Amino acid sequence: MVLQQIFSGVATGCIYALIGLALILVYKAADIINFAVGEMMMISAFLAYTLLTSVKLPYYQVFILTVLLSGLMGVLIERLAIRPLFNAPVFSIIILTFGIGLILKGAAGVIWTFDTLTLQPAFSMQPYKLGHLIITPLILGNIAVSLSLMVLLFLFFKFTVLGIGIRAMAQNRLAAILMGIRVKKVSTVTWAIASMIGGVAGILFAPIIFVDTNMGVVSIKSFIGCIIGGFGSLPGCILGGILLGVFEAVIGYYLPTEVKQVAVFLALIAVLCIRPMGIFGTPRIKKV
Repeated sequence: MVLQQIFSGVATGCIYALIGLALILVYKAADIINFAVGEMMMISAFLAYTLLTSVKLPYYQVFILTVLLSGLMGVLIERLAIRPLFNAPVFSIIILTFGIGLILKGAAGVIWTFDTLTLQPAFSMQPYKLGHLIITPLILGNIAVSLSLMVLLFLFFKFTVLGIGIRAMAQNRLAAILMGIRVKKVSTVTWAIASMIGGVAGILFAPIIFVDTNMGVVSIKSFIGCIIGGFGSLPGCILGGILLGVFEAVIGYYLPTEVKQVAVFLALIAVLCIRPMGIFGTPRIKKV
């Protein structure tokens, strides 16, 4: 049964990792933490629900349109809210992202509802037995989509001009500007990509936890996963999210739900005490 919990935890952890990647992308490009990422994912889930139930589009069209609309949402947030404060103190922009999250949450409740809705899964939930494991196409599909998107992101950062530009901004924004990189354009594209990743996570996660205005709180666990893996490290974010998903599933099997939630934060404290920069994190060194 432990193996079953590990397998399920990997599936959940992959989605944590996706949301964490949306966090890290914005952090690398703009050096801020987007605390509205959970609510942006929530809006994407509501969009998918509307396209599937009201417009009645096929699932593959719902997936494509939701991801595109999520990217547009990221662009609008960056242009209308973040860019006017481009040179403001980082703390002010972080507080702004909290406000954006509250606005999105309230708007979702007014436009849709504050009730809990059910989104049809993209993959079948028919269980199959493989030895001692019970496997569903939904779990396999979520893992496959998540890992595929992670590979695409790796290739994007490694081999595209825009990806290299984002990495350059993460290393040294001033040097990137001096090298001719258009920082504002890169920032807009980064927000769009991060929002699209959040859209994918919303579609994958909504059938598991249902669609409601509070589903954005899952981003807290993604944030914890990023810290465990090493905040600012993309491989660390992926590993941290998966490890957190597995830890949560195994602990939840042996302990009550209330204890499971506490155990997640205890694990975070333990990692910070042993290795404050996370598994793949590196300490920042400043010359004075």
